[in-house]
Amino acid sequence: MLFANDPPKRIRRIGVILLITCLLVTAMTGSVAGATNTSVSLSPEQESVSVGDSVAVDIIVDDVDNGVNSYSFTTEVNDSDVAEITEVTLQGTSANDTLTSVDISENRSSASVSAGVADHADGLIATVTLQTTGTGTAELRGNDIAIGDSDANSYSVDSVNSATVTVQGQSTDLTIQPDTRTIADGSTATVDIIAPGTDSDVGSYEFNASVVNSSTATIENVALVGTNESSSLTDVTISEDGSTVSVAVGSSTGNDSRIATLQVAGQQRGSTELFVTDVAIGDADSNSYVV
Repeated sequence: MLFANDPPKRIRRIGVILLITCLLVTAMTGSVAGATNTSVSLSPEQESVSVGDSVAVDIIVDDVDNGVNSYSFTTEVNDSDVAEITEVTLQGTSANDTLTSVDISENRSSASVSAGVADHADGLIATVTLQTTGTGTAELRGNDIAIGDSDANSYSVDSVNSATVTVQGQSTDLTIQPDTRTIADGSTATVDIIAPGTDSDVGSYEFNASVVNSSTATIENVALVGTNESSSLTDVTISEDGSTVSVAVGSSTGNDSRIATLQVAGQQRGSTELFVTDVAIGDADSNSYVV
């Protein structure tokens, strides 16, 4: 039992409290001294791919001289209509570890990672896999990054870069077939407008076609693929002199690479060139082909 007038015990008790305080101060001072400044990189910083491709982005910590024992971060993509986060692969641990968690949001635009024990010496801490879903540019960022070394000291993160993914549509080279056509005076013939590589995946298209010399040949009619002229989303306009035609198809169910057939009439002897300009082709998911 302790009494208020018992000086030795009170002095001894104060001494213990002071000793603990000193130890805490020493420990805190040692933790600050062990901290190292570092930066975090997302690599590659720039990547150009096609719709449907996947992209792997590494999250790398520079200058980890004392290893990596733990880490946590969030990562997000600013446009999930262009790219989605489908997987986060961890280094030094796995998502099955009881001290590790990987949480990808329902719309796959962000992910949160926490690895309580992740002992390894490499600066690579994780790889984020993106699945491209549409054309455009998406930026992947790393936020709220905390990294601990093998002595449980925290690295001080000075800077974090981002990774940019540019997604292009599939490419096609528009052609007119046949490339040479002989037409008798007063007769008609047809030429096809072909977009190779778009088989079964044309959702919309538009173009202008012209003949250089309408006194030699004129455009008489256009047969569309995947739609017809009566559709409210379709517009076909042939000029009065038959020299040009403008086509716009907002919804198409084309099932081959041919998007239209032009009927051309011979007017008089001679030769002329037929050419196509202002071409735009979209797939069934509204992604644009690169023509």
